[in-house]
Parts: sequence; C-alpha cells; structure tokens
Amino acid sequence: MEERLTMKAEPSANPSPQDRSAPSPQRSVEVAAPATIEEAKTATVAAPLVEAGPAFPPQPRPSITQVAEAAPVQPQCSTAPSTSTTLAAPESAPRVKKPPIQTSVDQPTESEQIRSRKSSSSSQKSSKSRRARKEELTREFENCLEQVLTWLLEAEEELSLLDEVDENDLKTVRKQFKDFENFMASLTESQDTVGRVLHRSKLNCLSWEKTLISCFRTNVQVDEGESSDERVGALELSLHSIGERWRAICEWAEVRASQLDGLAELCAQTTEVFNTLCEWLKQREHELLGLKSAHHLEEPEQVAEQVRKLQRAEAALEAEHGSFVRLSQLSCELVARLEKGNGAAANEVRRRLDTVTQRWDNLVARIEEHSRTLVQSGKADVRQFLAATGAQPGPSAIEQKVKADRVVKPTESSLKVTTMEAAAADTGETTTDTEPEEATHQIVERFLRHVEKLTAEMEPLQAWTSTFSVSRKPDQVRKMISICQEKLMEIKDQEAKVNRLQLELEHMHLSADLTPAHLKRANDAFEKFAKGWARIVTKISEAMNVLTGHDEADEEQVVAKGIEQWIEGCDKVLTELMRTTKEERAKRLEKLEQQLETQQGNLTFIEKDPLKKAILKKGLDIVKKRIDGMSEEPSTSKSEGDLNAELEGEWCTVGDVAALDKEVERADKAVEVARSGNMSSETVEKAETRRAEMVERRRATSAALEKMKAAEEGMQSIAASVEATSSSDISLSGAITELKHARERLASYENLKKEAERAAEKMLALDDNVPQTITTTTRNRLRELSERWRELENAIEDHLNCARKEQKRSVQKTISNEERLLEQLEKRLADSEKASDAEECCEHLDNLESLLERVDTTLDVDDEILSMDESYVRDSFARLNDSRRRLADATRERIASLSRAVADCERFEKQMADIQQWSAHVSTLLDLRKSGDVSALDVPDEYKSAFESGTLVQELAREFASWTTALDETATWLEEGERKHNERFHDQFTHARNTFMELSQKFADFKHPKGFEEKIERIVHKLEDIENSLDDMTGIEAIFCSEALAEAKSLVKKLIAIEEDVNSLEKGKEQLIQEGIFDKESAAPFAEKIRLSKKKTKELGLRAEDAVERLEDCVEMYNKLLNESEQVEEFLDQLEDRLEKYASEDKAQDEEVVDELVSEWNRHESSLRNLEELERLLRENAVKVSEGVCADKRRRADALKMRLDGWSRTVQVCMCELICFFFD
Repeated sequence: MEERLTMKAEPSANPSPQDRSAPSPQRSVEVAAPATIEEAKTATVAAPLVEAGPAFPPQPRPSITQVAEAAPVQPQCSTAPSTSTTLAAPESAPRVKKPPIQTSVDQPTESEQIRSRKSSSSSQKSSKSRRARKEELTREFENCLEQVLTWLLEAEEELSLLDEVDENDLKTVRKQFKDFENFMASLTESQDTVGRVLHRSKLNCLSWEKTLISCFRTNVQVDEGESSDERVGALELSLHSIGERWRAICEWAEVRASQLDGLAELCAQTTEVFNTLCEWLKQREHELLGLKSAHHLEEPEQVAEQVRKLQRAEAALEAEHGSFVRLSQLSCELVARLEKGNGAAANEVRRRLDTVTQRWDNLVARIEEHSRTLVQSGKADVRQFLAATGAQPGPSAIEQKVKADRVVKPTESSLKVTTMEAAAADTGETTTDTEPEEATHQIVERFLRHVEKLTAEMEPLQAWTSTFSVSRKPDQVRKMISICQEKLMEIKDQEAKVNRLQLELEHMHLSADLTPAHLKRANDAFEKFAKGWARIVTKISEAMNVLTGHDEADEEQVVAKGIEQWIEGCDKVLTELMRTTKEERAKRLEKLEQQLETQQGNLTFIEKDPLKKAILKKGLDIVKKRIDGMSEEPSTSKSEGDLNAELEGEWCTVGDVAALDKEVERADKAVEVARSGNMSSETVEKAETRRAEMVERRRATSAALEKMKAAEEGMQSIAASVEATSSSDISLSGAITELKHARERLASYENLKKEAERAAEKMLALDDNVPQTITTTTRNRLRELSERWRELENAIEDHLNCARKEQKRSVQKTISNEERLLEQLEKRLADSEKASDAEECCEHLDNLESLLERVDTTLDVDDEILSMDESYVRDSFARLNDSRRRLADATRERIASLSRAVADCERFEKQMADIQQWSAHVSTLLDLRKSGDVSALDVPDEYKSAFESGTLVQELAREFASWTTALDETATWLEEGERKHNERFHDQFTHARNTFMELSQKFADFKHPKGFEEKIERIVHKLEDIENSLDDMTGIEAIFCSEALAEAKSLVKKLIAIEEDVNSLEKGKEQLIQEGIFDKESAAPFAEKIRLSKKKTKELGLRAEDAVERLEDCVEMYNKLLNESEQVEEFLDQLEDRLEKYASEDKAQDEEVVDELVSEWNRHESSLRNLEELERLLRENAVKVSEGVCADKRRRADALKMRLDGWSRTVQVCMCELICFFFD
C-alpha cells in the first residue's frame, strides 16, 4: 500500500460502493485537526461549505469502511463532509433525501460534482508528478553518494601510498611536505562538494517532513488496489492515536487558559482592597491612641467625648466591615486559584489576610475593653451606648461579625458571675422594679434559650471529649493532630457565640430590672455551660500538648510553678484573714486546708528535681503551720464612709513599684472590706476600680522600668563588649569583627529602646497628676539613654575607623615584636637547660612563665595577613606561627620539667636512703639462702608474715620490680639537662645501682633459670628471621625463583625444628611450676611468649608451605615462558626475513603469498597470548618478569602485523583495479 498526502482545495462527495470496482479507485478518510483551539471552536461557523468536521467529535470514530458506506453515492472523493455527518456517521445511517432548504449545505449540486471530478483528476496527476520528482531526487542523491564513496576510496589509497617521513634528508622532507599540502587541498575541495550534497539532502528531508506535517491536517488517501483490511485498520489506529493526543493538548491549553483568565485582574483587585483596608486600619489605630483609661476621665464632658469616640469607631467598623468581607472573599478565591500552581504565593496571601484579621480583632478588642471599663467604673451606662446607636440591649453588630480570640475559663467565669451577682443583689435592695414582671421573665428566658441552643450545638464536642483518647503510635500521631485541629477549628467557630452570650449576661447584670433570683438562675446556667466549654478546651489542649511532644519535665515545671503561685497567693490570703471575722476566717481556713491537701498531692508528681520538691514541701509545711497556728484576733472593720473617703483620697501615682505594691495590697484590702462588710455595689465597684487602677499603674510602671532597664543593660553590655574589644589583645580583624557585631547588636536593641520609650510615655499618660519629679526623672532617664545610645554608636564607628587604620600598619610591627619575643623566649629556654639545683630551676621557672603568658596573649593577625597581597609577609607570618607553636609547646614542657625538678631532687635523696636500708635487709636474706634453708629466725621482721604464708618470693619479686622501676626513672631523670653533670647525684646513684644489681643477680640466680629464658629468646629471634625471609620472597625476580624455592624448603625444615623446641619449652614451663620455681603470675609472661611462639610457628609454617607451592609453580611457569619466548622469537625472525624477501621481490601483488604470511602470523598469535598469560600469572604470584621476555615480542609482532595489513590492503586495491579494468 502506498500512502499519499494531498491538500484539497474544494469539497467533493465520497465514492459510492459501485465505484470501488473501477480501476485504481481512491477512498478519502477525513482526519482534519484545527491548528489552534479557536479554529476548533469556530470551524463550523466560519466555513460551513468547506468544513472539515470537529477536531475530536464526542461520538466514537467510525472506520474507513463505515464512512464510505454511510456517505451518499457520488462518483468522486471528497474531503468536505456535511455538517451533520462525516466521521461520526453511524454504520447504518439511512440514505434519505434531505429537504431542499438543506441542499446547499448537505448535498453538492451538479456543478459542484463536476468541479469535484476535475479536482480529483488533477490531484491524481499532481500526485504522479510528485512521485516522479521524488524518484528523480532519490536517484540524484544516490549518484552523489556514489561519488562521495569513490572519492573516499581514492583519498584512502592516496594516503596509504605516501612515504614515511625521512627525518634526516631535508630535500625529501620538503617534497613530502609539498605532497601532503596538495593532498590536503584536494581534501578541502572535495569536502565542500560533500558538504553541499549532504546539506541539500538535509534540506530536502526537512522540506519533506514539513510537507508531511502540513498535509496530515487534510486527509489520507489509500490505494484500494494495493491495500488490505489489516493495513487499513493499522492506519485507522494511528489516526485515532494522533487525534487523542491532539485533543489532550487542546484540553490542557483550554484548562490553562481558563486558569489564567482573570488572574491578573483578581490579584490587582485583591492588592488594591488590601492596601485600602490597611490604610484605613492605620487611621483607626491612630484615632484609638487618643483614648484614655476610665480612671483618667474625671469630668462628664470627657466621659461623653470618650463615648462619642467609641461610638464613631464602632460605626466606622460596621461601615467598613463590607470591605473586610470582600477582602476575605477575594483572598479565598485567589488562594483557591493559586494553591495548585503556586503554593508560596497562596501562603503569602493567607499571611496578609491573617495580618489584617489580627489588626481588625485588636481594634474590636480595644473598643470593647474601653466600653467595658467605662461601664464597670460607673462613669457611663450601657444604655448610653445603646441610645446613641438606637440598638436594643444585646451584642453589637461588630461583636456579631468578628471573632475575638478569647477562651472562657471556668474560674474567671465563676468569679465574674459571683461579682455581678453581688452587685445585682445590692442594686435590687436599693431600687424598685419599674418594668413588668413578664418583660423581665422574657429576658431571662431568652438568655436561657440561647444557652440551651449553644449547649445543644456543643453536644457533639462533649461526646467527642468523653470518647477521645490520645494515641502516641507513630502511624497515628499525624491523624490525631489532624483530629484535634479540626475540633479546635470548631471551637473557634463557636467562640463568637460564647462571647455574645457572655456580653448578654454582663448586660443582664448591669440592668437594674432583674431580681437576684433571675440573676442566680442565669448565672447557674452560664456557669454550667462554661464548665463544659472548659472541659472541651482542656481536652484539646492536653491532647495537642501530648501529641506535639511536651515532655514530663515541662509538666513537672508547670506543676511546680502552680504550687509556687499558690504558696504566694496563700501567704497574701492568710495575711488578709487576720482582718476578717471569726466565722469568715474559719470558713476560708477550711477551704485553704482543702487546697493544701490538693497541692500536697500535686507535689508527688515532681520526681526529676528533688531539690525543687524539697523547697516546695518546706513551703507547704510553713503554710500548714500558719494555718494550724493562726489565732483568732478581733478584727476591726471600717465604715462605708471611711472606706469611700479612703478610696477618694490620695493614692500613689506611677513611677514607684514598691509604693504601688503597697497600694495594690491596700486596694485589695479595701475590696475585701467592701465585700465582707456587705457594702453597697457602688462602693464595691469603686474599690474594684481603684484596685484595677493600681494594678494597671503597677503593671505599666513595672513594664516601663523593666524595658528601660533592659535597654540600659543591653546598651551597657554592648558598651562593655566594645570597651573590652578596644582594650583587649585580640587581633585587629577580631576587633573589627567584634565591633561590627556590637553595631549589629546595637541596631537589634533599637526596637527595645523604642519599646522602652513607648512604655515610659504610656506610663506617664496613665495619670494626669504625675509628680513633676517623676516625669522629669523618667524623661531625663530616656534622654540620657538616647544620648548614651548615640554616643555608643559614635564610639563604635570611631573604634571601627581606628581599627581599620591601625590594621594597615600593624602587621609588620606585630611580626617584628613577635620575633623579638620568640628570640628572647628561645634564649631563656636554652639558659634553663643548664639549671641543676632547685634555686636555679625556680629562677628560670618564673622567667619562662612570664614569657609564655606574653606569647599566649600575643595579637593574632591571621585575618590581616590573609587580606594582604604580599606573599613574603604571609610566608614570614606562617613561619612565625610555627615558631610560636613550637616554642610555646617547648616552654610548657620545660616549665613542667622545672616544676618537677625541686621535688625530684628531694625524692632522689629519700630514694637513695631507702634503697640502702632495703638492700641491707634483702642482702642478708639472700646470703642466708646460699648455705641452706631459711628459718623463721633468720628472716627480718618485715618479711616474717610473707615467709609464714609462703609468699616470700613473690613479695621480694614485687619489691625488686618496684625498685627497678624507681631506679630506671631516676636514671632517666639524672640524664636530663644539667643533672648529667652533677657528680654528687651520679655518685650516689651509681653506688645504689651497683648495690641493686648485685642483689638482682643474687635474686635472679635464685629465682629464674637463665637457660629457659635464653632458649625462648632464641626461638623468638629465629621466628623473626624466618618471617623476614618469607617477606623477602614477595616481589622477587623470575630468574631467582629457583634459589628462593630452595630457601623456602629450608625454612620449612627450620620451622619443624622450632615447633619441637616450643613443645619442649612448654613442658619445661610446667615442670618449673611444679617445682615451685615459678608461680602462675611469674610464669604468665613465659606462657604468653610460648603461646605466641607456637602460634607464630604455625602461621609461618603455613606461609612457608604456600611459598614453596607458589615458587614451584612460578619456576615451572617461568621455564614455559622462556621456551615460548624462544619459539616466538624464532617465528618473528623468520617472518621478518620473509617479509623483507617479499618486499625485495617483484611480487607485490601476489595475493597468495600475503595470505600465507597472514595465516602464518595468525597461527602463532596464540603463542603471544600464551606469553602474556604466563606473564600475568607470574605477576599475580608476586614475581617480576623483565620486559625483554614478552613486551618486546609483542611490539615486534604488532609492527609485523601492521606491515602485513598494509600489504593485504595493497593487494586488495590492486585486485579491485584489475576487476574494474576487466569489466570495463
């Protein structure tokens, strides 16, 4: 089958089944695919009469036969099917006549059929002409290739005919150079021709590929006469695969375009909204900076202005909430579109949204805080805020829309409920109910319904809390963390409702229309809900702590800190209890005892820090003693008027932490007095407000003082480091590094300084009546801090400049100073070698220590040297560092030796006296041993216990060994330094050594047989010699293998004899042990030597046997190598003679002679390989073979082979020329 791809310009109909029997009919299959996606979308609209069908129709693609049978009967082929059916036409599509209105689209007219037939015939003619053109190009290309191959053969033949270069004859070399130049010119000329041929072929191939690709978009024609169903089916599968790939590319491009569509506008819109909202938040934050605390607002006008500011801020938040929601929506949409393709950009969008959300929440929290403090202080009523906005009591719009990051804790809720209940009770006693009972009841019922609804919503979380258990298995930790995070998100979603519920309860307490019974009912319901909420939060927190790896040490620290805080709080409570009534005191002491038992139980959890546990236990014991020993004292109570007068009196202002601590205690007492004395709610609120004011003043003062102190300490530490750097002996590069580090630290502390300034200004702004002295002191302190800060910055810059200038000229000076110091130190070291007595040693010791300290503290200029370009400076500094290290080590060693000199002298004198005394006793004992057995009466007192226990010999051996070691050390010590010239020391030591040697000879003669030791040593020496001999047998020359073999056999015999000697030594050792001359300890060294000798004898025997076997093989292989080498040498000589003879005769074209020589060389090729194999085996056996045996043969053989190959190619070329001549 022959496939031809043609472009169709006009539409025509498909062939009918009757036309298939005509000669050489053709059949068209539509495979058109649009070049672009837009072309695929608009193909049916832009050209309905020339439509190629959709690129990839949703119906199954029919086969070629189905398309031909489904098409209407027409005499010609067509590439333009109708808009209704082409490739997607079913196999059983009926051939019905369409309405006339569709004739122009669905069926071709008669004129169109005529044009189609003409187009088909012209297409066939153009196809035949293209085929002929292609065949002509093919033949032309084949001719060009034949020319190229012919040129290559001629060039190779010409290159082979060139003579070898003659290095001695200049004229011949010039002639050869000219021939070579002509040859290269012909190569260049022919190379251009070959390049043009190949380039033309490449262009034809590229053109043909482009034609294939462009024509493939139209249709494929199959010759019916030469095709088969299998080949047609394969073509259909190929077309279908290409269509699927094209559709995949189009779908990917459409998806990518849809993803990018509008993304830039979305990013720009999100950025615009973000910038606008950030600017708006900045303005609101600046406005809220002008708000004052409630206790600073004394006049009604100030309170009203504060309320109006809060109302405006809340209204602005409500009005701008739409922008916040829009930013959230745009950010979520942008994150969804960026998540898959650009995760980093999506995370950046999330971060920006979190930043805006946090700033929004901070604004809401500040507004709520100021509103709450105004209401609690009594200076404003909640109805004031509601009346201004026209809203009903309840949570505000901002509170409904924004989630505050707060968690309701049970203790705080209980305290707040109790306080509000007391306040509501007092209010109920002094006011009358003006609202109907039904309205009050409805408020309470509505609150209870809200609590019940929120409790019902929290039921799934409550159930999960009771069933959830933490698993620390590695494969479940991630899953557990995911579950806890989901539950935490659910809790976060409910926080807004809880906050609204709490605000609703606060409004109920502030309302004067509710009775204490109603408030108690609401408090109980909310407290029950708050406990459940706290259980859920605690469960999630504990689970996350366990899963994220909080260890037991952290838990113990938390428990210990809780106990410490309880002890501190209990101390304050016990102090306050002295002023309470007897009944109240007893009740609270009972509660404290219960809490004490709980804390004592918590103390058992602390196990890793016993010191901390003991301290806490002591503290709990002290608290228990105070509780047990507290006596009942009558308490005096103040009247409400006195308390009000005290609260309205003068209180300490900011600036003094100690005074504020006392004021906080005073305020706590006032609150306790107001509560315990059942005073009015106004008094209680006034006391609580005063306490909150004092606590805030103390907190602000502490924060300001701590931050100022931290800034001052940081600056002082930097200044100290700068001062230390400037005054220390470190190198200039180190000083510069330290100064830069100090400058960076100072820059990092800049924020701390600003925070200190803001905290100080905030502290001074808390109270309008701050004394001028405190204001002046604080501002002076800040001003001094700023001035010192600037001075430190300038000092650092000055030091840096000076260090950089000094760095340029300090290297040479440092090196010269170091060299002079080292010369001095070296001279002192040489002088100290002459010291022989203690006085001289002490003098030299002091001098060396002083110089060593100066050497160790010398400036290090490594960085300066590395930054310099002078190589001689670097070299001299490298030598200087080597000298410093060498002399410093020598000095330390010399100092240590001098430090030991004096003590060694004293120890020497004592040692000499001790050895003389010991020698007298032992000499007597050993002399008695000569004549006969030693009796108990002859043994000195110090050896009687050893004699009676039978360990006298062992005791004497230990003493001899100890004195031997001592004398060796003393001898070494005497040979050091100038002591070797001290005659007195040497005379004393010589006398002591001679005496000891005499005693040692006596004891050795008595104790150890010399022949046994000498025999062992001889065996050891023999084994060492044998081992060296075996080592020398590795890497020997091949010619010495026979001599080495004989030597190896003699070594085997020697080892057999040594093995017998070792066995006799082992038996002799056992006999000496039985006779009592040796014990187990003294025999252990000899037993170890015998064991090692035995082991080494066995190892060397194996090595010797292996060496014998190896050398025998090597001798045999070397003989074979020599024989083979002689044969190869003889063959090569013969072959060279024959080649010379052949070259001199006039038979250069005799093919039989050349073939005979080649076959002769091939037969002897195995001999060369045998030579190489034998040489390889000898080298593997550590035997060296000279190059003349094998390598020279190989080179001669390769040269002969090259000559044979040259003759063979020459004969072949001649034969080819003869054949060509014969055929021509």
